[in-house]
Amino acid sequence: MPHLEWTCTETPFGSVYLAVSGEGLIRSTLPGAPDAPFWEDLRLQTEGGTYCRGRCLTQPYVEWVARYFAGDLTVEIPALAPAGTRFQRQIWEATQQIPPGDVLSYGELARRAGSPRAARAAGSAMARNPIPLFVPCHRVVRSDGSLGGFGGGLPLKVKLLKHEGFRWERRAR
Repeated sequence: MPHLEWTCTETPFGSVYLAVSGEGLIRSTLPGAPDAPFWEDLRLQTEGGTYCRGRCLTQPYVEWVARYFAGDLTVEIPALAPAGTRFQRQIWEATQQIPPGDVLSYGELARRAGSPRAARAAGSAMARNPIPLFVPCHRVVRSDGSLGGFGGGLPLKVKLLKHEGFRWERRAR
């Protein structure tokens, strides 16, 4: 039976909820996002198990969030354990390789994940990203350089990219 710890931490852009198993971070929210989907995911993922508020497992992730928003964009991310298909995990791993302050197109992301013709599927994987910020889906844009969609809304995507020092005159690769 799974046991998860959860916590909530504050950022300049709103609250972030985190859920961690013994394997690593399994779920997080974007800053300021509604928390109802988070709780529903926790309920489903712990069916037959438990979840409780805690600091033991969640502390490294709280510290990472604090350092990220303090401007330390190179801090190593603690262990991640998002549930997803093999393809989704490949896309999420490729997304983690996008440096802060840079962006990639969905097509280039798919190519780097080993599926060069799967730009739309890469977009779908981004929409299902269970650990935003840690898998920085805000760094993925359309092939023409426009921002495209974002689960937290385009204003938050812009704030996160500005926080990371993205220069708007740069185009997606």
